[in-house]
Amino acid sequence: MQSKPEVLDEATAWYEAFYYLSASRPMGFDGALPIPLTEVDAYCRLTDVAPADRPAFLRVIRQLDKGFLELRNRVVKPIAQP
Repeated sequence: MQSKPEVLDEATAWYEAFYYLSASRPMGFDGALPIPLTEVDAYCRLTDVAPADRPAFLRVIRQLDKGFLELRNRVVKPIAQP
C-alpha cells in the first residue's frame, strides 16, 4: 500500500488552490480535461496571488494537474468506441 505524499506547510495554500480549481475542470467524452488557463488566471486575480508569483503558481498547478490526469487515466478507462 502506498503512503500519501507529504505536503510541505509552504505548499499547502497552492495545493488547496489546486483542489479548488479542480472543480472548474471541464469534462470531455473520455473524462476529465486539464484545468483551463483562464480559470487559473481568474483564481490568481480573485485571490490576489502576487503578479511575481503567478508564473511559479501556474507551473505548480499545471504539474499537479498533469499528475492528477495521468493517475485518473490509469484508473478510469475510456468507454470503448463501437
